[in-house]
Amino acid sequence: MKAIIADDQAGVRSALRLLIEQRAGCCTIIEAADAESLLSEVICGCPDIILLDVELTGIAPVVPATDNDTFQSLITQLRDHCPSLGIIALSSRPDVRARVMSSGVSAFVCKTEPPEILMDVLDRLCPCP
Repeated sequence: MKAIIADDQAGVRSALRLLIEQRAGCCTIIEAADAESLLSEVICGCPDIILLDVELTGIAPVVPATDNDTFQSLITQLRDHCPSLGIIALSSRPDVRARVMSSGVSAFVCKTEPPEILMDVLDRLCPCP
């Protein structure tokens, strides 16, 4: 499995990396600190899964909605390059769940939820062989 962790906070990326690496070492993990580097990585080769902070640098806020919704645009671009891509949206704001899910992501996990929730979603979307 190839995964990209896209979060502008290095500490969050490190914690997510450690969590994912506990999945029996079945992953190649790439990190992206902003939307531009995320798109560059996806264009270079489709990952199986992206863990995407909904407030990643380079993305306009998901709420309030705007006419030019850059989060929706980013999801569309990711899907255009990799149609079968699993996208797990991450946020510390549970109130954005419905809006984020309507953008076409595969799943939403609140950063305040126990790590087992994220692991369950990963197992569902991209099981280890």
